[in-house]
Amino acid sequence: MSDLMSNPLGAATTGAEDPRPAVSPSKPPIEEIKPKFSYKDLREWIVQAEKLGEVRHVKGASWQEEIGMAAEVVLHSETAPAVIFEDVPGCPKGFRLLTNFFGGKRKNMTLGFPEHLNKIELSEAFLNSYLKELKQIPYQEVEDGPILENILTGDDIDITKFPAPVWHELDG
Repeated sequence: MSDLMSNPLGAATTGAEDPRPAVSPSKPPIEEIKPKFSYKDLREWIVQAEKLGEVRHVKGASWQEEIGMAAEVVLHSETAPAVIFEDVPGCPKGFRLLTNFFGGKRKNMTLGFPEHLNKIELSEAFLNSYLKELKQIPYQEVEDGPILENILTGDDIDITKFPAPVWHELDG
């Protein structure tokens, strides 16, 4: 009998083997993974998140209680969907509210990384791409664009028409 130890799976080992799982040769090293975004704005983000099957639409929930309670429930689950609240009573049609956008598979998509990265790999890729060498993004002034589609001035300004849920007991 040799002095090799047997592992629970029955394969002989010496005890000197690297216990970490082998890295798949098809995956590039984390240091080489760079963010690539599949969206340019929130509208496109919603489309991409819907393709992942991670968006639910809720119509008619009240801002006084129901939206805050529902958001609290989904917030505590990694696999819970993003929720878009629509047709909020007391708010004009088309005024929507997105909650729980940063979870599930959409977390990787939001940061521009492949869906297959686990939490540790995503953290490492984020660190390498965004935090190791902080880069200032130059601003660009524009004459028009999506941000300028809805402009209100003077007496037309009314912030109470936006859905502003009661998130906590003493809000309001």
